[in-house]
Amino acid sequence: MSVDKLESLIKFTDGDTAVRILAEQKLRWSSPDRFGDPFELSAKSSFNFDTHSLLDSTIKLASSMIFAPEQPKGDSPLINAIRRWREEERFNSPEEAHGVLRELLTKMVDYRQAQLDTARAKWQEYVRKVRVCCFSAKPDNISAWEQFGDQHRGVGIRFAIGEEEPFSSAKAVVYQTERPQLTSLREQLGAILHNRKDAVTDRFKDHFFIKGNHRKQEQEWRGMAFSSQDVPVTHMDPAEWYDDLSFPAAQITGVFFGINTNDDIKIQVLKLIQERYPQAKPFQAVPGKIGYTIEIEKIKT
Repeated sequence: MSVDKLESLIKFTDGDTAVRILAEQKLRWSSPDRFGDPFELSAKSSFNFDTHSLLDSTIKLASSMIFAPEQPKGDSPLINAIRRWREEERFNSPEEAHGVLRELLTKMVDYRQAQLDTARAKWQEYVRKVRVCCFSAKPDNISAWEQFGDQHRGVGIRFAIGEEEPFSSAKAVVYQTERPQLTSLREQLGAILHNRKDAVTDRFKDHFFIKGNHRKQEQEWRGMAFSSQDVPVTHMDPAEWYDDLSFPAAQITGVFFGINTNDDIKIQVLKLIQERYPQAKPFQAVPGKIGYTIEIEKIKT
């Protein structure tokens, strides 16, 4: 399902937050660091290797190319040097090659590490500025009600998707086994040996649309925006990394009460709808007649 075919998104939340959203006509967009998910990348995320392991791995790979049966592929300066050494039979053993390679590659790895340090600083700045809001595609999603809708006691607010940002940026979360990482040792070896383009910063925007397979039943969608606030580099408290963004009243087309939403919340929400969002239709979630399912019933007003 693409965002072009998706006409609306559901924001599941607890009852009090739903009342606040409707009363203030604002929706909170937060830095992912505020989500508290230990499996998501954060401003504190770094690399799973250091300079020493990067240098050692680069030396071992370059040495294996020198003594491999086949010619190395590529056209970088280092690959061309390895080809020349092979033709000249420059080294008699891997141990001999290691000494020369360490002297040659240390400067290259140090330069690469400096580039990585710069990329990590950009990542920290990015996390401070990026704002994400989480939604679901369907109002009858049991996992979404449990995880985001206060265990069926909350409210789902339906927002129509238009062409305007930030809702138009919404994309479905990809669920996979492999966790996102800023870069990998393999990628950096490719950058050093083959002079491949470093794509670390190009992928920043993709990291927050990835979650583990164990949560795929949530069928989450996320929208992304960037804060207009000036967030100082020294400001590293994620508690304040959020923006409450206004939305047009006409964008709300429906509200859904959870199976166990209390009457007081329902009364407050229905009153707000009547006063400010007359186009929004109220619905009640009820247990399905068979199996573990939810059915949505329209509330007569």
